[in-house]
Amino acid sequence: MFGQTPSGHTFSLDFCYMEWENDNGYIWALQELKMLFQTPKIPKVIITDREPALNLAIELVFPSSIHNYCTWHISKNLIQNCPKYFKRMIASINSKDYAGSWAYISNNLLLFKKLFFTVWASQHPHLGNQASSCVQSANSYIKSFINNSNGELSKVFQNFKTAIDIQLKPIHHTKGKERV
Repeated sequence: MFGQTPSGHTFSLDFCYMEWENDNGYIWALQELKMLFQTPKIPKVIITDREPALNLAIELVFPSSIHNYCTWHISKNLIQNCPKYFKRMIASINSKDYAGSWAYISNNLLLFKKLFFTVWASQHPHLGNQASSCVQSANSYIKSFINNSNGELSKVFQNFKTAIDIQLKPIHHTKGKERV
């Protein structure tokens, strides 16, 4: 999980190794993360892809946080899936075929519109973030400090500490200048 300062600096909040990316795995990871926060300072907005197990965990562990979907992932889904359903709708020769294509679009896009369309997503403080792209680059940055997947955990943790120390320098430098 990553955070962002008002001036746009992205920083690592938490990371973990998960054996399984399922309901229980995500619930455990988010419960561990929640213990790091003081109660009034839990995340106000959380942006993710549409991973069902993660969605459930957020709902259970951070029920007062606003959960938005990443517009990049939504766009990718639209590009991959909607054209074929839209073409099927246009070419439908009966109402059943049309209804099936429209149902896909409605249930996979419009049903969740309040989680990513700017008109609704901007009602909550998200520091201009509607996509997880800054998180993707921050995640890539952290991963660059892991030399291989077979390393000793003590070495991995030392590398993570180095990465975080490097991230914190510009944040500490601008901390006094930032205001929300």
